[in-house]
Amino acid sequence: MNKRLLVLVFILYLTACGGNAPPISSPSISAPAPTAPADKLEASPTAPASQSDSGAPPGCTVISPWPTPGPTEQSLFPSASADERSIGPQDAPVTLIEYGDFQ
Repeated sequence: MNKRLLVLVFILYLTACGGNAPPISSPSISAPAPTAPADKLEASPTAPASQSDSGAPPGCTVISPWPTPGPTEQSLFPSASADERSIGPQDAPVTLIEYGDFQ
């Protein structure tokens, strides 16, 4: 009973020490005044579409939010090669790769 009373007093003390929250003011949103009626606007031609000069063929790329790539994605990390030191079977379900800089 004494522990509960002590905890209750402590909680009341902590809540009493908190300051009042600042009042929330609603933002005033004003729409810009129209400059010309819609029927008096004239259309202007747009620039023709052009291909980018990046050199990459057009198409889509697959990006996954998960670290494990799907069957159509490339892995972010290279797999262990034969000349790297490894312990355990080659077809292990989990591979730990440690990169270090020993100087």
